[in-house]
Parts: sequence; C-alpha cells; structure tokens
Amino acid sequence: MLTPDEQAEFLAAIQSVRRVAFRQLAEKPYPANIMRIVPQIQHGVDDLFAPSNRAGKEIACRAGCSFCCHVRVEAQQPEIDYIAHQLRQLPVAEFAHIVEHMRIGLAEKQRLATTEPFQRPPCVLLENQQCMIYENRPAVCRKGHSIDAQQCADGASTIPQHLDIILKAEALMQGVSAAYADAGLPADTKEFTEALLVTLTIES
Repeated sequence: MLTPDEQAEFLAAIQSVRRVAFRQLAEKPYPANIMRIVPQIQHGVDDLFAPSNRAGKEIACRAGCSFCCHVRVEAQQPEIDYIAHQLRQLPVAEFAHIVEHMRIGLAEKQRLATTEPFQRPPCVLLENQQCMIYENRPAVCRKGHSIDAQQCADGASTIPQHLDIILKAEALMQGVSAAYADAGLPADTKEFTEALLVTLTIES
C-alpha cells in the first residue's frame, strides 16, 4: 500500500512521462515516431535493474528460469509494431523459425484451452526454457522479476519484488500508454503473442 505522498509521486511521474512521450510522438508520423519512443521505454525499464537500483538485493532471475513465462502478457500495438520491425531485421532463417514456432505454439495453446482449460501453458516464444526474442521482448516482460526464485518454483501467490522498480516501470509504461492515446495511436492492449503473429503475417 502506498502512502498518499508516494501515490502523488507515482501519478506525477506518469504525467511527466506522458508529456515527454507525447511531444516525441508528435514529431514524426506513425510508425516512424514509435521507432524512437518504444526502445526508450524498453531501455528505461532495463536501466531500473542496474545494481544501484536494487537496494542491496540480488535479482534471482537467470537464463532458463521461465516460471513467469506462463502468464498472459499484454502489449499495445505500437510496441508490437516496433518488435515486429526488429524481428524482421533478423536473418531470414531465424525469422522464419520464430514465426513457425509461434504458429505451432499458438495452435497447441488453443487446443489446450479447449481440452485442459485450467492449464497455464508456457509462452509460445519459449524454446528450451529461454525466450526466443529476449532482446526484443516487451516492456511488461522486462519489468517482471523476482528476488526469490524458489518462491517462483513453488508457485507462491505473491512473488517478492522490488516495489520501487515496479512503480518506476509502471510509471514509464502507463505514461507512454497515455501518450499513445493522446496522439491518436492504438492504445488498447492485446494478448502479445497472438497480436505479434498477426502483425508479422500481415506485413509478410
């Protein structure tokens, strides 16, 4: 629970990001404008995990640790378009492998939704317990973390995280989301992998 002062600071941070992001979005037409703003937000979230921001607590997440990759991930179309653009810069064979892996994974996910509705299938972008697009993953995935991997493995209802990092990341994400709406860009959220595959297919 945030104190009134913390709540006010959080809301002020959102508005600050909103103003800056809107100015940047207004400088160029879509989609050129998102080629600048999306990586800024993604890198901004990454920077929150610098050692100086961890308050002495080590982040427990490691390569191959994919416990959090079994939850629904949502993103907005501007970020999805940016990620699709980045993936298209990959070697042809690697790009084709990712797309086919997604197609197969989403088909299996739909099957499980009918036959085993209470299952939480892994993200269709996981391969050998590692993210296939890690360098281009959305901000919401970058925000996720734990300081106790065992609690993740045990399926704990609450995962210990750095509250200050979560709040700062949320301020960045909510601020740019509001800026998308202010700029008349699509600001509704979509299931990330389904929307990404559609975007990649449409643009093929």
